[in-house]
Amino acid sequence: MVTRIAGIVGMAALVACSNSSSKSTETTAAKMQSERNDVLGRLDDATQVVTKFGEKIPASESGQSRCVVAIPSMVKGGLIVGGEGGKGFATCKTASGWSAPAPVSIGGGSIGAQLGVQSTELLALVKTDKGMRSLESGDFKVGVDASASAGPVGTGRGSTTDLVSYSSSKGLFAGAELNGSTIKPDKDAIKALYGSDVDFGGILAGQVAAPADAPAVERFNSAVTSHYGKGHTGTKK
Repeated sequence: MVTRIAGIVGMAALVACSNSSSKSTETTAAKMQSERNDVLGRLDDATQVVTKFGEKIPASESGQSRCVVAIPSMVKGGLIVGGEGGKGFATCKTASGWSAPAPVSIGGGSIGAQLGVQSTELLALVKTDKGMRSLESGDFKVGVDASASAGPVGTGRGSTTDLVSYSSSKGLFAGAELNGSTIKPDKDAIKALYGSDVDFGGILAGQVAAPADAPAVERFNSAVTSHYGKGHTGTKK
């Protein structure tokens, strides 16, 4: 009798553990999906930035782009400050077209504080191989690893400038000073979007396929292709 009772208790414990494990798995899956949805929503916001800026930047400038970095929003205490940071996406030209979007974060330095507004959209164009290599390294210190200028001041400087940056807030379109800022991989967003810790440089080099189940990725790449050209256009050292 005692043995039978012990067996019943043990079985009940196993069922309880199984149910607990199942609920934990469901909770984890739901959390991962929520995080992915957040990243995809931010990617659609970045697509809007790509399109808006692409309609304002001269084709002579946008057509020189080797990489495009789009940050939908940066905010801190009434001023736009890189130290508080922002998140967005980068893509680079490859021999077969633009790479899949690579989630990035930007921080450090001061970005657009002179505008005196609460939020801004930011777009940076990497125009040279040197700038592209710095971005692919995963630790791009703007103004240190590559030269930078604020568009539209930087427009037309050609090979003397590795990166040109623009900002927009409340209809105001101007250059953004990024010197002192650092662009890095957003590892959490990369994992949420791709399902694993894929290599950041590999994404930008076109070695990682875009997620096939995310229409937002296709919208982003289509917008970049439409406004910043197709495929590999040669090099600027």
